[in-house]
Amino acid sequence: MEKLWIHFGTGKHTRVIAVHDLVTVLGAPKCRALPFFHALTGCDTVSCFSGKGKKSMWQTWSAFPDVTAAFLELSDSDHSADDISEATISLLERFIVVVYTIGQVS
Repeated sequence: MEKLWIHFGTGKHTRVIAVHDLVTVLGAPKCRALPFFHALTGCDTVSCFSGKGKKSMWQTWSAFPDVTAAFLELSDSDHSADDISEATISLLERFIVVVYTIGQVS
């Protein structure tokens, strides 16, 4: 598929988003990692981290792009807890530490 648009909202509060433009800006790896990011940061069936919403999590991901590799690993295949590599666990741990320390004065 070359182009995809999504229409959001109702009534006077609608907008159309060109998904293909987002893929161009974000890059394919980050787009493939979005499902895991969404699940990790809270969705309809998963709790969120206390006091941290999607915006602060997104800012942290932008500041710590190395975690994309962990998100991709966990997005692209089925894993049991025993199958997750130590490198991936370390990246996820670091991401959460950064989430709670970003913006704090040391």
